[in-house]
Amino acid sequence: MGKAAPKDYQPLLVQDECLWERPTAVSPTYPHVRLPVSGLHSEYYFRAPIDNPNLMRTIAYELFDKIAEAMSAQVAIDKVVGPERETVSLVNQFTLRIQDSHYPNRDKIRTSATKKLREGTPEEDQEWLEHYTKLTNDSKILVLENVVTTGITAAQTVRAIYRYAKGVGIKVEVLPIIGCIFNRTAGDWLVIDQREFKLISYLHKQPSEWSPAECPLCKEGSVALDPRTQWDVLMNPL
Repeated sequence: MGKAAPKDYQPLLVQDECLWERPTAVSPTYPHVRLPVSGLHSEYYFRAPIDNPNLMRTIAYELFDKIAEAMSAQVAIDKVVGPERETVSLVNQFTLRIQDSHYPNRDKIRTSATKKLREGTPEEDQEWLEHYTKLTNDSKILVLENVVTTGITAAQTVRAIYRYAKGVGIKVEVLPIIGCIFNRTAGDWLVIDQREFKLISYLHKQPSEWSPAECPLCKEGSVALDPRTQWDVLMNPL
């Protein structure tokens, strides 16, 4: 029997206005987006459904099933970690899914987080938040992200975990998987400090991205909008 076709998750995200894609058959002046972190221009934008717990639960449960299938059955996750503000909803729902399953160590699973430092500067980084569950020796840690575009935040999160563990004199293992809702990269792997991490995502698509100077849409008269503050305009352009 052949392998089942992968599920198409995109309609759920579009329906909840979490996913925006510039239509193809539109006027050249139809707007496009300026990605908030990179500043690149694109025809595609995703925002995590943090205000829709039902959709986030669906995403987290589907993501857990994918990650559990990819991992050894003998590996017991001790902590699920993500950047604090961005991923708290995903991390919490994902952890609840583990606790509801028959997964090893499910009763001891805990959430933790890192915090962004020097946001918006060239020195931006992540640090471990001690007021969350503390790291313990030999912890097995899974890192989650909402979106992976360049992998920079995922790399900073992994490094922050190891940096903190070294500082307090304990040994931990960040599992070689980065779970995410949306993988915007070309492939399924990230290399962080010469170690490979498999990207497992709810949705994988690599949209076109351009620097402002090279954006073909701008050259045709389309305006690049900030989706954080101009989402309503994107959804209902004149």
